[in-house]
Amino acid sequence: KITSFNPFQNFLRITQEFHEDKAIVRLKSLSIERTTEFSYEEVGEIRDVFYTSTAQRTFSFFTILVSNMVLAIWLPSQPTWYLIPKITLISGVFLYISSYFKKWHIVIVNKKGIALSYLQRNNFSSNALVEEALEKINSKSKNIDELTTAAPFPNTRPAFKHNYFSISNLEKTVDCFYEDEIIGLQKGAFGEEAYKVKYSNLSGEIYNGKESDGLQWHIFEWGILSLSIISGLEYGFGVQTEINFVYFLLIIGMLITAAWIVSLRKRDVVGFYNKTGQIEYWAFLNRSDKEVFEKIIEFVKSKIPDNALKDAEEK
Repeated sequence: KITSFNPFQNFLRITQEFHEDKAIVRLKSLSIERTTEFSYEEVGEIRDVFYTSTAQRTFSFFTILVSNMVLAIWLPSQPTWYLIPKITLISGVFLYISSYFKKWHIVIVNKKGIALSYLQRNNFSSNALVEEALEKINSKSKNIDELTTAAPFPNTRPAFKHNYFSISNLEKTVDCFYEDEIIGLQKGAFGEEAYKVKYSNLSGEIYNGKESDGLQWHIFEWGILSLSIISGLEYGFGVQTEINFVYFLLIIGMLITAAWIVSLRKRDVVGFYNKTGQIEYWAFLNRSDKEVFEKIIEFVKSKIPDNALKDAEEK
């Protein structure tokens, strides 16, 4: 039995029980209450991922923002009450910084590529429980693929390799195309993850589109956050920073505008649909990659079963 608790996701508590032939996952929070189960025979892949906490980052952002507003406009009659927004401001800064620390998770995936369970490695005791659970799954299921971000790629040389960088996610992706599957690795400011895409799961239908890829929301978040922290230090702790807040806001506005204008220039996106009609794989294309990716598309199509290709052509 493995239990985890996240106060930043509506006080979400996850309880996972691993029995002899199946696992039961119970989720309970202020907004949801759900129970699911899966048999060990359904498991097709086990991989590790490293995620930062978006919920913690959002909570700490608004904590800093509100604390700064209170320090700027509230003049309590009792000085003791003035300690509350000071403490929450400092706590918010600590929580925001720590939200970028990546936490190690184990993802249990079924044979269709759908995630069944996430196991978080917190400390020595939870690591031991996670290892027990994984041993039980491996003993009951056959042909489980294991994938790790430390060494996701095999020693064999891929037929093709595609690299790109996502500005909006601050993330670099490396995709290697082998004889029977795609193996990819994503590393960035908000997480690390390796993944596999089996050609046998693809339909042969190709997705072509364009998407924006901008940094404006990150600049907005970091700009407002910096302004709130500086203002909180001045009003709450008497730290004289000698910063002109009007100029500071103008600089933030100019950077956001510039980033937004850049994001209007959409980037080419190519993807592969699976047999259920969902996009199983997609990637940004660089200008220099278009001709190479045409060859990749032909290579992938040559590996997809003929009946799946016929259905895609009919559509």
